[in-house]
Amino acid sequence: MMDENDALEDFDVLDENLDSTPADAPIPRTLLALCILTFVGSAFILFKDFITYQILEGEADLPMVYAAEVIACLGSVVAGILMLLRKMAGFYIYVAGNILYIAAILWYWLGIMNFDLNPWTMILIFAYVAAPIGFIIMYSYHKKYLH
Repeated sequence: MMDENDALEDFDVLDENLDSTPADAPIPRTLLALCILTFVGSAFILFKDFITYQILEGEADLPMVYAAEVIACLGSVVAGILMLLRKMAGFYIYVAGNILYIAAILWYWLGIMNFDLNPWTMILIFAYVAAPIGFIIMYSYHKKYLH
């Protein structure tokens, strides 16, 4: 049985390919958890948009915002699937989709509120913008597992 000291002895600081991983290595659990959370979050946002649009009966203030959110969420789902398959394209699709999502959120909040923001609105905007940025940062730490 290999202990921690044996693993450190096999570690070569001068190895040029420290960030490379074999294609058949198991997917890291944290990457799997991020992908699952992406699927759940995207489903929640799609459900929220569907219900909101139904309540407003198509009279949404900015229907393009809802369309942008739906496109961003579907892009995130596709990106999550690609990252589970260890494709680097999934990361870039995820980043592009979340930039679109952040732009849609800011467009909605700042367009509707006309810069008349109270502290609670600012907290909501921060939460809606911070979560995608946090996920992009966490996914970027796992780029070494994508090919």
